[in-house]
Amino acid sequence: MELLEADSAFFDALFVACAMDRVNEFLTDDVEFYDDRTGRTAGDEVRSGFGDLAENCPAGNGVRRILLRDSVKVYRIKGFGAMQVGTHHFVEHGAETSTVARFVIVWQLVDTRWRMSRIMSVDHRSVAAEDAARQRR
Repeated sequence: MELLEADSAFFDALFVACAMDRVNEFLTDDVEFYDDRTGRTAGDEVRSGFGDLAENCPAGNGVRRILLRDSVKVYRIKGFGAMQVGTHHFVEHGAETSTVARFVIVWQLVDTRWRMSRIMSVDHRSVAAEDAARQRR
């Protein structure tokens, strides 16, 4: 599905390539980000937060994002785009725990490109690395 490809390309740009020019291509001008740990940010604040993350290049520090594909649900929004709901893990190489979180992304279809309009990241919790590995199988 093309929306999952957009999801993968976004996280590749942010976590692996650490290329903010590519990350910004996925964000609407009025993007909003809601996080249960840090609160709400919007527009340039979102870009700045992602910029800080990209500057520290997660992949370069052994951190990767793993989408639990079986958890993903996509709901079309007529005349606008779609909403993606799912769960993902953030795993650091060699760590005893990983972070798991639920997310909701409201994607807007702009011309022929999927762009993130609203991003929600909630229910962050630590899980034992072996438990995380079992969930991904």
